Amino acid sequence: MKTIISFLVLLAFFSSAHNSKAQARNLTRRIVNPDNTLATPNGSTPPAPPVKPVVAPAVPQVTQTNVAPQKTQEQKDELLRKTIEFQKKKAEEGAPSAQYDLGMRYLNGNGLGKDLDLAKKWLTAASTNGNAQALKKLEELKKREAARTPVIK
Repeated sequence: MKTIISFLVLLAFFSSAHNSKAQARNLTRRIVNPDNTLATPNGSTPPAPPVKPVVAPAVPQVTQTNVAPQKTQEQKDELLRKTIEFQKKKAEEGAPSAQYDLGMRYLNGNGLGKDLDLAKKWLTAASTNGNAQALKKLEELKKREAARTPVIK
């Protein structure tokens, strides 16, 4: 019985709180004429608020601090030298990707002088270690050499 009474008391409390909110909302509601314009309590229509001009927001200026600094040629050369050293070390340890990269550097002369024999050496090592790209490149080189070499009988 106590449970039912406490429930009814809570229900009455919440419904009265809800009603008081509704009453407060009604007291602050604007008075609107039937033609949907605002009206003051004395019945006159207030003047329309002044229209403010729309101003586009300012666009922030891009400064040089937002841009990464350009590397000098000396820094690029140093980075290339360190990359080649790293690739040579890994290629000698047996890494197929480093062997392929080193072979391609020797083949194209990227950071190293062009040397077809060293290129073939590193590409062969990479293909032996399972690098499919190196195997394709070796086959391509063999086809090029076969096309250049005249057949003598």
